[in-house]
Amino acid sequence: GRGTWRLNESLLSDSTFLQQVKTDLEEYFQANSGGDVPDQTVWLAHKAVARGLFIRRSSYLKKSRQKTQLECQKLLAVATTQNKLNPSPALAKQRKSHKISSQPPKGETGNVQDSPPAHRSG
Repeated sequence: GRGTWRLNESLLSDSTFLQQVKTDLEEYFQANSGGDVPDQTVWLAHKAVARGLFIRRSSYLKKSRQKTQLECQKLLAVATTQNKLNPSPALAKQRKSHKISSQPPKGETGNVQDSPPAHRSG
């Protein structure tokens, strides 16, 4: 397989996402407790549900970062082409700002902290 899954700890600093996880898990336990399924099985299965929520959020954030980076790279390419055709200090400055913004600052993971909360699946 792919190896052991590890929690992306940066997700723990997203209070909106954590509130959504709490709500989803409360709904999970309400829907699955007290029936024919033993409590131990419900408890073990909740770990897979929680893992899925974290994986879905990590995937969303990764795709969002990649989309932003691709958009910055496209803007950089346009500014570079324009600067080659008609060099100007303003275009050079614009090109430099696109180059800088297409990479996360040193020491940071590039996680999107202000992205919308995880969507809920029905």
